[in-house]
Amino acid sequence: MNPRVKDVLGEVEPIDPMTILNGSVSYSDDNTSVNSTIKITCKNGKAMLDISADRVNGTWNYSKIAIRIKSPPEKKETIEILNQEL
Repeated sequence: MNPRVKDVLGEVEPIDPMTILNGSVSYSDDNTSVNSTIKITCKNGKAMLDISADRVNGTWNYSKIAIRIKSPPEKKETIEILNQEL
């Protein structure tokens, strides 16, 4: 886990399958790109996990992974884990 995320939020709790279903997922028309957002709950707060990926030759390549900290409100920030967007 990213040290900054761990410092602010603590350990990530297991993601409930219903949480994934309640998240946001959008695919490109040809199903080669995806953007997804799911809620994560941690020991010290809550956040959103944003993921962007492209499928190349049958393999998903992640271009962006970010954690948007929502609570506690005084710790609100976005932490980029990966950003390979052009």
